[in-house]
Amino acid sequence: MTKYEIKNTTQFKKDYKLEMDIYGKGPLEKEISDYLNNKHINGIKLKGYSKNLSIIRKNYDLALICSEMEALGRVTIEAMYYRNLVLGANRGGTVELVQNEKNGFLYDVNDIGDLEKKIIDIITLRKEDNNKINKIIGNAQKYAISNFSQNIAPQIKKKKKKVI
Repeated sequence: MTKYEIKNTTQFKKDYKLEMDIYGKGPLEKEISDYLNNKHINGIKLKGYSKNLSIIRKNYDLALICSEMEALGRVTIEAMYYRNLVLGANRGGTVELVQNEKNGFLYDVNDIGDLEKKIIDIITLRKEDNNKINKIIGNAQKYAISNFSQNIAPQIKKKKKKVI
């Protein structure tokens, strides 16, 4: 079993029909595509690079931030800003941005079962107490706006100029 393989022994696939779109390009793209094709996994689509993520994000409920070594957490901040509920790995920059159950959710990056459980918990909470989910999303957006919307773009540009 590879690091990324999901066991088929859970109730998850039986009880929940979820779809996932993955945006971006990267060195694992072919490996992921081959894995999805070989395992006949139809609910996950690789969408490639897009310049319009701010518009696209409006079509999604949940942003999974699964990187083990997210440094700045720009994807997390963007998800918060555009009101996607964040479920992130408890590592790197993500854990510095997400306060569990206050402005998002965290899962143990080494435990695919915990990721699965947190997704089920979020689905259940949305059904039982959608106000709590909306409060968490609102907290996340306020956090992103108050801490990053004014200053993150200039900081990134400065760092790029220094590297170039």
